[in-house]
Amino acid sequence: MRRALLALALLLSLSGAAAGQSWPSERPPRPLEPHPVNFAHYELRTLPNGLNVVVVRQSEQPVISVRMLIRAGSAQDPASKPGVASMVAALLDQGTATRSASDIADAIDFMGGGLGLGAGTDLSYANTILLQSNSRRACSSSPT
Repeated sequence: MRRALLALALLLSLSGAAAGQSWPSERPPRPLEPHPVNFAHYELRTLPNGLNVVVVRQSEQPVISVRMLIRAGSAQDPASKPGVASMVAALLDQGTATRSASDIADAIDFMGGGLGLGAGTDLSYANTILLQSNSRRACSSSPT
């Protein structure tokens, strides 16, 4: 029995070594030449209140997209109060002193837009997208 097991092990090792020598039979293909990458033109601006803004213009779609990032996320939550950043982000569309949550949602819907709010580990965000034809109406609305 021992001899049979040794013979089987020797046979398997020889067949594995022979198979390993012929594979792979050809080399992998060479990488393609690099292509130039054209990044969209952008402008850096600072608003009077100190907020830094990056403006990227594109004209492929008739929409305006705005994303605001704040360097405060769940990593800055106090140890005794986990979830503060997520809670604050979730409350941003729940109304103001002069507009209810329903008023805010209706105004965004009326302009063909959407609003997203949230918080990650390192940042919180608010983003909106709306039809370009409604940009003047959105800019003239006074958020309170």
